[in-house]
Amino acid sequence: MEAMVHGKSRKGGTEHKTKIEGKIGKAYDAAKDALEHLSLTPNFARIDFTYVDRMLARIVDPPTDAKQKNGRRGILMIKQWMLEEGPGVILLEVLGQLCWRLVDLKGEETDLFRQLLPWLPGYSAFVKDPRSAAIVVERIHRVRENKRNLSPASTPRSDQYRETTPSYHSPSSERASRSSSPNWDTCLSYDGLVKLFPATLKCRSLWKNELERDLVDFYIHSFVPGRTFLSKNNSYLDLILVAEKSEGARSALLSLSASYLKDYLSSDVTRYQEADHNYMVQAIQSLSKDLAFDENTQSCLVTEMLLVHHGIVNELDSDVCWTCHIDMLDVLQNRNGFEASSEPALYMAYQFILAMTAQPVARIRARKSKQLDWIVDRKAGNLQQICGILGLSRQLLYLVASTTDLATQETSNDEKREQGGAIAVQLSHIQQWTEDATGEALDVALQTAMAYCLAARIYLLCRVFGATRSHPSIIEMQEELYQLIILLPSDGPLFTAIYPTWSIFILAATCDVARRQPLFRLLQAIEERNKGHSAALPRQAVGMARRSSPDRAVVERMVGEDVRISTAQIQDPQPGITLCC
Repeated sequence: MEAMVHGKSRKGGTEHKTKIEGKIGKAYDAAKDALEHLSLTPNFARIDFTYVDRMLARIVDPPTDAKQKNGRRGILMIKQWMLEEGPGVILLEVLGQLCWRLVDLKGEETDLFRQLLPWLPGYSAFVKDPRSAAIVVERIHRVRENKRNLSPASTPRSDQYRETTPSYHSPSSERASRSSSPNWDTCLSYDGLVKLFPATLKCRSLWKNELERDLVDFYIHSFVPGRTFLSKNNSYLDLILVAEKSEGARSALLSLSASYLKDYLSSDVTRYQEADHNYMVQAIQSLSKDLAFDENTQSCLVTEMLLVHHGIVNELDSDVCWTCHIDMLDVLQNRNGFEASSEPALYMAYQFILAMTAQPVARIRARKSKQLDWIVDRKAGNLQQICGILGLSRQLLYLVASTTDLATQETSNDEKREQGGAIAVQLSHIQQWTEDATGEALDVALQTAMAYCLAARIYLLCRVFGATRSHPSIIEMQEELYQLIILLPSDGPLFTAIYPTWSIFILAATCDVARRQPLFRLLQAIEERNKGHSAALPRQAVGMARRSSPDRAVVERMVGEDVRISTAQIQDPQPGITLCC
């Protein structure tokens, strides 16, 4: 079989034909047939997506068997194609003829094939059509939902852990419950931010009774694995060493576990609510004593970190804002025992910095500024290494903080342009990395860090330079960020708390309605199956997704209510980015 490519030369506009033979020609013809098939019905109505769903299932969960090495290579190649060209390209598999031909191509043949695709009539418009991306997002959600509903073996997932999972029941029913599956709320995911793993009790010094044993068991074997898949760099596990010696940290840990269990279990809710409250009171009482001594700085940081986490995921039920615990950073960082490499301190700074990105300028100015230079202190280690529990590097986090600080400074426009330009250069040259993952896990880690970086660049352009969503640079980065986000796992072993929720917030706050609705559905699906994902930002992003805000409202939200932007500037942006102040 051979394919004919029609085109025009650059000189004189004369038409010419190029003959494509062999494997490349067959793949080209398959893509052409698929494109013609998809164009037959508007809005993809009455299209059979069986082959597309089959391929998406392999992309969502790539084969790991050594016998399927070539298949895995092909899947990763197709996934990279989706990232670079747009998710809509996977729809070319609608007839089941293309992807297996692509896998059979060599590297240089694949490059040539992709170079020829723009010659196909309607190809470029198809892959850039928001409807193509939207239908792929919808199919991915369906595939993931089907994977959750299907068991990996002949028995349900809960039955596999029936003999080894902790009971989380009252002590009186201990013996009976050990032989039955845990009473897990079926509406919540057992492979999301909490992992339902087999349990082997450890850390005997942490618990004093059967209730505490179950709380510690849940923390170690269900809560901690859901924090990150970068297991070598999971500081939530390291906190246990401090909790064994600090009553404040131990009580905060138990309170946090109880707050999760009261939501994830459909029984004994009152019991865990009481445990949550009682251990919280004990944690605060112990913390007030530890704060009197400099040698307790580390235990205070761990206790505060766990209290901040507790306050964030239980924000709607709490009378005290979690930022009051973060304010203690100002005190603790001036003590002799404070270390710049402290990940509990970094976690609290992360929550504060990202929360401030959602606040208007006037409110930020009203707060006392924080000294955050310790984040990029040389003693903290490699500043571009991805933090295991955050999903981004210290340097990137500090640049986000610097962006917010610059936006609130009462300096001249020229000074802001100069400093903003310096931040933009650093963002464009940052190289985030990790040695704690390989294969698919490494891909997800790097894509997560890249999503944070793209969101930071969008945030800089909007907050400091006043760019609107119609600015070409914003549109380009939004497209790249959108494609990254929809391909990241939202459930399963590689979905953890490092999922870039803040990036979704920034994207939802600055994109148009066509992009916002899929993001809303994505966040809604995550929130429905998990307890309070990361911070108040997801709820604010959902709020953005539910309403359509014009450019003016978006920029005023990001830059400040006191900013005045001309209507002409918004509707017809100039080539350069105009500072709005």
